[in-house]
Amino acid sequence: MNEFTAKHLTAMSIAIGAALTPAVPIIIFTGVLIFTDTITGVWASYKRGDKITSKALGRTVTKMMLYSIAIFLTFGFEIMFPALQVVHIGQIASGYICLVELKSVFENISDITGLNIWSHLVKKIDALRGIEKK
Repeated sequence: MNEFTAKHLTAMSIAIGAALTPAVPIIIFTGVLIFTDTITGVWASYKRGDKITSKALGRTVTKMMLYSIAIFLTFGFEIMFPALQVVHIGQIASGYICLVELKSVFENISDITGLNIWSHLVKKIDALRGIEKK
């Protein structure tokens, strides 16, 4: 690779990295949620008497990689198509991913403690919105 190409690739890499910097804290937070889900999942499995397998633990690495890719791609989409930023797809996708992991953590906590945090949270939110479940 000649010096001209190397300089252009370096400049492009820096520009792309700078543009995607807002996604980094979300990816770190997603990693924290995945790590917490893994710890509480192992604990819940132990409490239930389930077998803990390397296959199940391997899904943690897969989730982290795929979620990071999804977050970077959706933030990249926002950068490439600024006219479509009426809806911030990167934030929506990131929020959905984090919510899925948070729900999983709450399910694990429920298995460990018997307290269903998720249903209590949903009831409180519904009460704030004036919705009663029958």
